[in-house]
Amino acid sequence: MNFTQMQERLRVELLRRIQRGTLSISLLARQTGFGKSHLSNFLHARRQLSLAGIDRMLTAQYMAAEDLLQLGAHHVQLRQAEETSSIPLVSHTTALFEPYIRDSAVQKMLPLLPGSLHFLKP
Repeated sequence: MNFTQMQERLRVELLRRIQRGTLSISLLARQTGFGKSHLSNFLHARRQLSLAGIDRMLTAQYMAAEDLLQLGAHHVQLRQAEETSSIPLVSHTTALFEPYIRDSAVQKMLPLLPGSLHFLKP
């Protein structure tokens, strides 16, 4: 993943949070110290952020750089978690609204007996 792709993933994630109503440009401006116009230009892909700017955004949103990695790599981690028969415990907001579970959103891993997930109905 290159720098531009990482910025695009961050931009899409922030727009998703704004659309969902859990974030606003005003709140993001207060958290990061950026001006509203600067953030608006970034969110509308008219401007890019520096590496330090991305770091400030990630810190303000309690995200890590690993959260912006490709979704395919995340699916490999999920498959490994299924093999060990453990499930992630996350907040109800994460469970309801996140399209995939980030490592930073996991509060605890609950171990299960091997094979116990096969008997549960979806």
